[in-house]
Amino acid sequence: MRTIKLSLILPVYNAEKTLRKTVESVLTQKNHHLDFELLIVNDGSTDNSWQIIRDFCNAESRIKSFSRENVGVYKTRNFALARATGDYIWMIDADDHIAQNAFQFIGRKLAGVLPDVLSLGYGEGSPTKEGYRLHSVPSERPLSGLEYLSSNDGRLYLWSHIYRRAFLEANDIRFPGCSYSLEDFYFNMRVFTSNPVVELIAEPVYYYEFNEGSISKKATLENRMRQLESSINLHCSLLELYNQQTDDLAMKKVVKAKMNHSVLGLFFSLLKENYPLHITIDTYRRYRALGLIPLEQLDKRQRIYAFNACVNRRWPLLMFSYLNNLLRPGRVPR
Repeated sequence: MRTIKLSLILPVYNAEKTLRKTVESVLTQKNHHLDFELLIVNDGSTDNSWQIIRDFCNAESRIKSFSRENVGVYKTRNFALARATGDYIWMIDADDHIAQNAFQFIGRKLAGVLPDVLSLGYGEGSPTKEGYRLHSVPSERPLSGLEYLSSNDGRLYLWSHIYRRAFLEANDIRFPGCSYSLEDFYFNMRVFTSNPVVELIAEPVYYYEFNEGSISKKATLENRMRQLESSINLHCSLLELYNQQTDDLAMKKVVKAKMNHSVLGLFFSLLKENYPLHITIDTYRRYRALGLIPLEQLDKRQRIYAFNACVNRRWPLLMFSYLNNLLRPGRVPR
């Protein structure tokens, strides 16, 4: 039986507090028949992360380490993807960890089939607070990309999927590398619109740790504007992807539904995070000009349907934004 090699990609930026736990969760895997390499890329950390990486690298030959100036997580992942040699790619984060028996479940699945994508069960939460909330992906058979997207609730995380490297290369799937966030969603939309065979592992093999102190969660206006620009980049890319689905009307419909839901999510965030009114107005005009508004009423659930109508009519959205700024001035990010 051919040995399957798994390439784990781990970008690191100022993760000295969590990095050891992440790396050790990979190195302590037992009772499996997978070959693996761990590619750790230091993305310009200013803390002790690089020294921790070097210590692990000196003790473990299966770790490949790299250090670069800070270019952002997506360009860092592209850098690692170009250097991976495994049959399969698993992109993990430096503040999470994988389950003790993760390689057992993965190796067992890949011993019988060689899918383009493995979708993984996972837990998210905190071991020191309320514990982990588990998410499983049960299925008795492999799914097509269309079936998977149609049944997916919108949580398209990188770390909950493992990708066949040859599939990514054949379809030229990489990160655009131009945004602060959300490129993982676009990456997966590219994957699942490229007609993959998807196998599922129901057991939780990855644990996502909530980190309230992370830079991306700080409610400054600068961070919010970076998130906004990332959303605009994502939606422009999704619009292009939608227009490319000329021969598959079913897939075109699914891509449009995902795009619409994401656009609604952005405008809801503009209200929830209390963006200044002028930013909401500018964003609305920009989306009108791009043809991303008005939105088709695809989701019939009452609250979503009503909010969709608010966005399409414009004035209710702007009225709510004005009242938000007026009644909660201390909550406007600065």
